[in-house]
Amino acid sequence: MKNKSTIMWGGFSIAAAVLVIANALHGFLTIWQLITLIALVPTVVCGIYYKKFDFIFLPLAVIGIIFAEELGITAVTPWPLIIAAVLLTVGFQILLSKQKLSNKYGNKYGGFETNVNEADENMDCQVKFGGCTKYFSEKEFRHATVNCDFGGVEVYFGDSTLHPDGAILNLTCNFGGVDLFIPKNWNVKIDVNVIAGAVDECGKNTPDPTLPTLTIVGSVNFGGVDITYV
Repeated sequence: MKNKSTIMWGGFSIAAAVLVIANALHGFLTIWQLITLIALVPTVVCGIYYKKFDFIFLPLAVIGIIFAEELGITAVTPWPLIIAAVLLTVGFQILLSKQKLSNKYGNKYGGFETNVNEADENMDCQVKFGGCTKYFSEKEFRHATVNCDFGGVEVYFGDSTLHPDGAILNLTCNFGGVDLFIPKNWNVKIDVNVIAGAVDECGKNTPDPTLPTLTIVGSVNFGGVDITYV
């Protein structure tokens, strides 16, 4: 049985072929309009299907620019439309990132309940329009949170140890920068959604297979995260 993705792309190809022939016969689209529809309409549909907001609003903005005259929106193209698309992308990503994380990992993060204990509550760093340096020193921690909006954060994990079942770092970075300093012998798994940003690893990671895993999840929107192994 064919999966949904195969059926969807097959349908796109057939529809594109019909559109090309129809346009060749009747000439109702320019070459750029034709290319835009064939390239970006499937992108938008896939963005909706996979809930990838950068694949929804930004392609829609480009379609709006190309078809501005036909749609009667020449007054809001191109820059207002592009800026609106970027802000919508970031807004939906911020609002739904926690929900997506919960759906992906269920009611538990990495095998433990999300109701953390009192020690885990110390593993929290929230920054808005500012800067912060945080030293985490909890033993056998299970959950840490770093939220950075329009600011800069440095977090050091050198004095911490991981819970035997592993730990989750829930990271959100919007229009900011986060520097994580992690022991080089830790096992680290990175599962972060990135829009117009980057997550870079620096230094040499020499993980100890006998140690638990730190899983970094969350989102980076118009920001940067540097993970340095020390």
